[in-house]
Amino acid sequence: MRWVLASVLAISCGGDPPPSSDPPRVLEGPLVGSALAVTPGTLWASAPGIEGDGGVYAFAAPHGGLVLADASVAVLGGERNMVGASFAPCADIGGDGEPDLLVGAPLHGREGGAWIVSGPLAASTALGPQPFVPGDDDGEEAGAVVGCGAIVAGEPEEMALAAPGTDRNDQVTGTGKISLYDGELDRVAVLQSTFAGSHLGFRTSLLVGPDMDLDGIGDLVSGAWGADQVHVMPGPFAGTLEATQSGPSLTGDEGEGTGYALAAGDFDGDGALDLAIGIPHAVGDQGGLWIQHGPFDETQDGLIRTRASRIDGVQAGDQAGFALAAVPDIDGDGDDEILVGAPFAMGVGPQAGAVYLLLGPATNVHDLEAADAILLGDVALGRFGWAVAAGDVDGDGASDLVIAAPESDVDGIVGAGAVHAFASSVRGVVYPDAAFVHVHAE
Repeated sequence: MRWVLASVLAISCGGDPPPSSDPPRVLEGPLVGSALAVTPGTLWASAPGIEGDGGVYAFAAPHGGLVLADASVAVLGGERNMVGASFAPCADIGGDGEPDLLVGAPLHGREGGAWIVSGPLAASTALGPQPFVPGDDDGEEAGAVVGCGAIVAGEPEEMALAAPGTDRNDQVTGTGKISLYDGELDRVAVLQSTFAGSHLGFRTSLLVGPDMDLDGIGDLVSGAWGADQVHVMPGPFAGTLEATQSGPSLTGDEGEGTGYALAAGDFDGDGALDLAIGIPHAVGDQGGLWIQHGPFDETQDGLIRTRASRIDGVQAGDQAGFALAAVPDIDGDGDDEILVGAPFAMGVGPQAGAVYLLLGPATNVHDLEAADAILLGDVALGRFGWAVAAGDVDGDGASDLVIAAPESDVDGIVGAGAVHAFASSVRGVVYPDAAFVHVHAE
């Protein structure tokens, strides 16, 4: 059941692209920026399409034009297919005080899985000898999404591997599941769905460790976009749990792809974490997002539209809400901001992509045309906004906006990909030439 990454990320991760009479592109490049992350002073990007050397790259305090060879850390997959399509920098999994890296490999072997690369991370590391956590069953694609976070304050982080291709049995297929492991690599819990085709934990719909109910214990939030649901599961976790019975289940409108992407932040400044929930397939793939305010408890179980604020996309086919990121407060008003990717939006050409910055609180915003900044891709079919992230990239104390266009063509390479970092002070309509960091393959 290798459907999640069957075409080298090529659009299968993003649902179907807008209809076209053109034949599909054959991507042959490294797909730089297929996944992104930011830790203080460091930009992280994957390039899973590099033949023989796909993997994860870190750039410390980046500035200007960079290539993958400029990375301060490179974790390479060798001959392993599509390594780094998902990854997560972790503060400390093993309890030794060193940061670690979790690297998903959903196409490795028959079941997939993830490597745990223990810190301190070397300038160049080849994957293989490190501890590997495999999936359970053929075709489940474990490691298609990975995450880590502290469930109990002061304890080592736990890590999560999503396997969205998991079948419950021959009759209930594509339910998906999420396995949680402790620092000793022992599985402590399995969270599963009961609905066929829900694909629990698909793509970027997995948050590990945010305290959504203000009880002092980290929780897990996961989307099940095929069932149009988001599950908020309070920690701690143990045993095998049904997602629908382990906390509030937020249900969207049928067919909108509810929970395709998630972001948690305090978007209204009240001290409780809220959820931004992507709905990229709403209204003819126009897309958009819901903002549901926390704290989250059983009283919030039920229909999202009865209690959340909705922000619509701009045009049919844009798939706004395909990617989301919470941006730490950048205007000093106490509210976090939201970054919304719409990688199939029309710009300089078809599917050049767009990203929208919404300053919080966004309660009076009804569509993304009213965004405080609109960042537009500059390469047709580049899909700018496929992945987005935010944080202090260059170590100057201010949050930055990081946006990837992993299918953009560079120097004649189809699907070379690019990553751009912008100062969060950008406003109005902005193009990639305004970025202070550009990362390309070579």
